[in-house]
This record gives sequence, structure tokens and C-alpha cells, in this order.
Amino acid sequence: MRLGIPGGLVTLGGTERCDLVDLSCSGARVALTNALDDLLAPGDGALLRVAGLEAFGEVVRRDSSAIAFAFEERLAEGDVLAVRRHAERLAGDPTSALRQAAHNWVTGGR
Repeated sequence: MRLGIPGGLVTLGGTERCDLVDLSCSGARVALTNALDDLLAPGDGALLRVAGLEAFGEVVRRDSSAIAFAFEERLAEGDVLAVRRHAERLAGDPTSALRQAAHNWVTGGR
């Protein structure tokens, strides 16, 4: 499913902001920020946090703008659908994305 919602990646180097681009039961694609550019390479693990969901995965590939994860444990279809509903709410209210990003910053990215 195509998304575009703010999230966070927890790595050995700390927690960084990211944007979730795609999500399925088996993995995700995450847009890179400058802070993440040098942190993650294929084979590295990270915890993805987005819309109340947390999933551990391994980087399977990366390019100049995104990284692709394979989750250690498949997500339930209900969890994927919940993230989709969250994305639809954000798309319907442009200020909601800003509020969510501000909330994530204040609460440490959760």
C-alpha cells in the first residue's frame, strides 16, 4: 500500500525521523533523511515505529532515497489496514500531519 506518513526508525545509533512510503505484511519501504543516509546498510536491523505500530526488520536493499525492510515477523493484516486508515485520515486533513509530526517530536518519536 502506498503511504507517506511520518514515523521513526530506532537503530543502534538512536532514533531518527523517517517517512513510511510503502507497507505490506512482510516489509516496508522508508524514505531516507540525511541523518539516516549513513546509518543503515543491507543486513542492518532497525525498529520501525509508525501510527502506533512497531515492527523489527532487516534492511534488504537501499538506494539514494529509500531503504527496504523485511520484517522479522509478518504483520497481521489488521495492523496493515490500521496504518492505511491512519494514512487516509492524514490525507483528509493536511494540518493533521503537522500535528502528528509535532506530537511525535514532543513524545520522542512514538
